[in-house]
Amino acid sequence: MYLIYMIYFYYSMCMMLFSCLLMILIYKYLLMILMTMEMMMISILFMISIFFNTEIFNLFMILYFLSFSVCEAVLGLSLMILFIRMKGNDYMNCLNLNLW
Repeated sequence: MYLIYMIYFYYSMCMMLFSCLLMILIYKYLLMILMTMEMMMISILFMISIFFNTEIFNLFMILYFLSFSVCEAVLGLSLMILFIRMKGNDYMNCLNLNLW
C-alpha cells in the first residue's frame, strides 16, 4: 500500500515539474499560462488527496482547495477577457509588467 502511495506521489511531482517547465517555456500567451496554472492546481490537489487519505479532514480540504482553484480560474479568465478587449490580443509581452 505504501508503494502505491509513493508511485502516486512521484506521478504528481512529475506533473508539477512538467507544468512548471511548460510555464517557463510557453510564457508568450496568457491562456497558456492559465492552463499550466490549472495543471499545477490539479497536481497539488492530487498530492493533497494522497497525504490526507486516511483522515476525515481530507474531504473538507479537497472541497476548500477546489473552490479556491475555481475562483482563481474564473478571475484569470475574466482578466484575460478584459485584456483581450482592451489590447486585442493575449500576448504577455504587451503587459507593462514585462518591462521591468
